[in-house]
Amino acid sequence: MWSKPARQGSGVALLAAALLVACSGGKSGGDKARPPGALIARRYDPSEIIPADLDLVLRIDVARMRSGIGPAAAADLSARALKGAGDDVLKGALSCADVLWFGARLGDLDGADHVVVVEGKGCAPSLEPPVWKKGSSTNREVTIFDHEGDSVPRAGTAKVVILGARTTAFVSPVERDSVSRVLRDGPDNLRGNPTAEGLLSVDVRASRLPPALERKFPRIGAIVAGLERLRGTVTLVDEGLQIDAQILSPTERGAEKARRFLETLRDNVADPRLAGVMKSVRIEQIERTVRVRVVVPAKIVLALLSSEGAPSEATPVEKPK
Repeated sequence: MWSKPARQGSGVALLAAALLVACSGGKSGGDKARPPGALIARRYDPSEIIPADLDLVLRIDVARMRSGIGPAAAADLSARALKGAGDDVLKGALSCADVLWFGARLGDLDGADHVVVVEGKGCAPSLEPPVWKKGSSTNREVTIFDHEGDSVPRAGTAKVVILGARTTAFVSPVERDSVSRVLRDGPDNLRGNPTAEGLLSVDVRASRLPPALERKFPRIGAIVAGLERLRGTVTLVDEGLQIDAQILSPTERGAEKARRFLETLRDNVADPRLAGVMKSVRIEQIERTVRVRVVVPAKIVLALLSSEGAPSEATPVEKPK
């Protein structure tokens, strides 16, 4: 049995660590049927290794973020991030990453189930017996290591998959079987697949909010439950960070509810440091899609990254006007 995850090792902590370091089931698509044990040579893109049961996928261009904020700030943020999240196997890889892919379950981030894919030279860990056992692979491009025994915490690393010279995937215990299936049958069609552009990109398959948040914000929960997918990117522009998002709904009515909620949220932010930014948010609806664009000034970005002086969290607005 897996031991109860420590709070600092939760999915929330891992996600925060990935972001801070950066600043410093659908049906399987499947390969064509092949004889059991037949060797292949298939290269996987990072997103292809993440199973579709993880409905939140982030891509973080770590190298570009680090160059954007400077080496000193990057080192400070990296030290703070790595102190409180991930196990030793993953921490070493996070510290040298050029690009990070983070797959998690949006409705249960505290559960800590995840797949983290690290792109970077020399980021693959050294895994030795008796703790690690090299697994069998029918793919010449893939090397698999499994943690021996059932003592791995739910937020820990139970499987490591080396996908060539520069890409390594770190898999939590619950996701071990799903990743094995992807390696056997091919990538999931419904997997999250953020665009490979900007400092950060995200692909979220919409689902219900966690029960605690649904009880606290029932109207927001109803809006989220009526959506299909959210895709977004964050890019560096002269004025600061530009955020572009697309919210997809199965119906125009669902998109309208999302648009009205976002407009109400934009118009009711109390924090004076954010009010000016929110007034510049552009929101438009095109049939079943809501598009959002906002540019966050560089000084606010720096405040958000600092340990002190970050704007206070805005209170969610329950009922759109």
